[in-house]
Amino acid sequence: MNAIISNLLQINILILIFGFYYLLFLKESRAFQLNRIYLVTCVLFSFIIPFLDFSYIDVKDTQIEVLLSQISVYVDRVEIASHSSDNYWIYILYSGMCVASLVFLWNIFSLIRLVKNGKYIKTERYRLIVSDIDGVFSFFRYIFSNMEENEEAVIEHELIHINEKHSLDLIFYNIVQIFLWYNPMIYLLRNEVIINHEYIADRKVVSKGNKKDYINTLLCRTFCVNMNITNGLLQTNLKKRIEMMKNEKQTKMKSVKYLVALSLPIFMIGISSNFNYSFASGFEQNESFTTSSENYSQKSFTDADFSLFNMIENKYKEFKEKAPQKEEDEVFVKVQTMPSFPGGPKAMYKYLAENIKYPKEAAKAKIQGRVFIGFIVEKDGKITNAKVLRPVNKYLDAEAINVVKNMPKWYPGKRKGKNVRVKYTIPVNFRLK
Repeated sequence: MNAIISNLLQINILILIFGFYYLLFLKESRAFQLNRIYLVTCVLFSFIIPFLDFSYIDVKDTQIEVLLSQISVYVDRVEIASHSSDNYWIYILYSGMCVASLVFLWNIFSLIRLVKNGKYIKTERYRLIVSDIDGVFSFFRYIFSNMEENEEAVIEHELIHINEKHSLDLIFYNIVQIFLWYNPMIYLLRNEVIINHEYIADRKVVSKGNKKDYINTLLCRTFCVNMNITNGLLQTNLKKRIEMMKNEKQTKMKSVKYLVALSLPIFMIGISSNFNYSFASGFEQNESFTTSSENYSQKSFTDADFSLFNMIENKYKEFKEKAPQKEEDEVFVKVQTMPSFPGGPKAMYKYLAENIKYPKEAAKAKIQGRVFIGFIVEKDGKITNAKVLRPVNKYLDAEAINVVKNMPKWYPGKRKGKNVRVKYTIPVNFRLK
């Protein structure tokens, strides 16, 4: 579930960033073809980037680990941290997707019905469908109109939509809209795509003929109904369209804007890689944990002992930093295929609930607290390096770590098709009430 939430959040955040950049810096630009490329590729990148594999990043020294759901152990029962609220938003998400899909299919069905019921006129360059509709619009090779004889400029305008394959852009956005129906930026960008298509068609028609005649044609035509998947002659603000027909002078600032737009995906990849480690890994920082289950403060060391111990520890760290670590021994926190417990998360939490017991000694002494257990899932699925990252009491620590150590083999994680070592952290919360 965390992976779904993480990817959805990243996709929506990336689309928002790309969208705001377009609205703030590129919307008024008259580089219409570049804007078209940007509007399509920004959404594609938003879907691709979250699924890129960043496991090649060296994480040997990272302090982040994957945090599993908390286990709460009481004297008389064991509870797993509930994620039932996640299910509600999943149901809402799927319901919205169903509604958006029905709207999309209805628009397609409406076009099919127009083709079937309208008068069909075939030409070399297009197919004209004459039907009882308002205005003129096109969809792939079909031009829909309410009259058989149309002004040459009108047909040229729609032919540009057909030749430029603008319908593909709209189909793409409508499919994306099904999955991200709740994101207002998708609707804004889809409208920008339609507007930009009109700018492209207007400029090409004007370049071939008389600008005044074309503007008069636009003024004489009635507003056409927008089905969200078609390109209509008058779907946008006419005054703005006339203004955008003018040629724009090339400036250095314009070039800088598109250079920045070109570098945005690289910047987003960096954001996504950090997001993966911070969100999917649970923000757990080991530096605040005790890295051993033994409490050295309870032992009686002399100053000389501490000095010797620190010297040995520093020498060991120095040696470890210099010694090259083999890739096959590397421990990852996020890989393409994460390790999984046989039977899935529910089976794992069932195992933990059945095997963790509240130690009697701790219950009598009224000791409670949350124990963090770190462990590594090896390449063969075995659980190793299980240790207490943050101890509470020797009885609670021992109970938690013994159950984790005795876990059955997991299905190992995979990176680039090979089994790798992956580390996890699991919190076990012992409560008396």
